[in-house]
Amino acid sequence: MSQGRTVEIADAVVTALNGHTFSLPMTCARQYLPRHALADLDTLQVTVVPQGVKSTLLTRGGDSENLHQIQIGLQQHVSDVNDATVVDPLTALVDEIQNFLLATTLYGASCIEVQSIIGNDALFAADHMTNDNVLTSVIAARFLE
Repeated sequence: MSQGRTVEIADAVVTALNGHTFSLPMTCARQYLPRHALADLDTLQVTVVPQGVKSTLLTRGGDSENLHQIQIGLQQHVSDVNDATVVDPLTALVDEIQNFLLATTLYGASCIEVQSIIGNDALFAADHMTNDNVLTSVIAARFLE
């Protein structure tokens, strides 16, 4: 299975997320290496990154299954990382996106797993919060076809 299929699924994730109404307004874009200037993070940035594919041969006849991994990053600069009126809605948005993806099939690939992949079992990256007042959360979504 080529990496091109993973890119197609990532593009479909962007289209699906942009076409759905969530509790906070957002616009997604696909990138390979998300980099945002701090000034750009005054508004919520949602980036979809195709990560790769794991293919497993199921039969001698050549049947296989492919597990595509897509990452969705959410970043926003806030004035106070402890302001629950700002942070709580972003936390809820991460949950909304995860639930939305789990109910999604794109190009015949069903989302079978989502996981927050920030270290230390935290929803947001602590170093981004401490150093720059930036809330950063990354969701790993796996699509099986």
